Amino acid sequence: ARDDMAALRDELGDLLLQVVFHARMAEEAGNFAFDDVAEAICGKLEARHPHIFGQGDHHANQTESMGFCLISNVAVLAASLADQGERVLILDYDAHHGNGTQDVFYHDPRVLFVSLHQWPLYPGTGRHSEVGAGTAEGFTMNVPLPPGTTGDVYLRAFDELISPRVDAFQPTWLLISAGFDAHRFDPITELGLTSGDYIALTKRALEWVPAGRRIVMLEGGYDLDALAWCAAGVVSVLAGEDPEPVDFTEQETSGGPGHRQLDAISAFWHDRQFG
Repeated sequence: ARDDMAALRDELGDLLLQVVFHARMAEEAGNFAFDDVAEAICGKLEARHPHIFGQGDHHANQTESMGFCLISNVAVLAASLADQGERVLILDYDAHHGNGTQDVFYHDPRVLFVSLHQWPLYPGTGRHSEVGAGTAEGFTMNVPLPPGTTGDVYLRAFDELISPRVDAFQPTWLLISAGFDAHRFDPITELGLTSGDYIALTKRALEWVPAGRRIVMLEGGYDLDALAWCAAGVVSVLAGEDPEPVDFTEQETSGGPGHRQLDAISAFWHDRQFG
């Protein structure tokens, strides 16, 4: 894994330095003056660094740290951007539900929170019926998926379920909580993705907002080889490359379970009218 990251550093240069820099800041400082960072992103940094890669911490909420997460940097940044009049989409494809992020924005229609995650799994939240409340009803979308779910189900969820909601919301910023623990080699989860699937999902998500308004934040990932492969693929996509998976065993996957659950979730959303 260390050799993979060294090779990626040589290939991508300054972009990976940005990855390391912002991840280190998030790790050591928690909430590192995000109002200032958001202001910079909206201004000078937008043209120079269209993709910032930091640490998301999606389990922490307003009052509680949990699940290895001290402060939810992704929530703090999203709130700061929303306060500046932006419409923020948070896509969370970590294997665990981003319960902290959901809690923060459950009543806030300025932010659309979308999570695809394994069910059942820690922290036990993220049922498809959790859709937001009050004026924010319909601004939380949960896609709980069974163990073994493969990339074709994720892409179908993007096309049939998530994209129509994103189009209706018309986001001006995209924040991705990039958890790589949905990889099939991860030791604490049971989903069936590969690094090739993460490449495909990230490419699809970047279509939702223009360059300069996309930020990726690292979440989980507990197999070091899989973490390196997925991170390398995603960073390459952010750099405008068209990366191939590390080898043929990491190609996009299909044939796993999850279509039946996705049918039910799609029917649930089709039967309801949200703002």
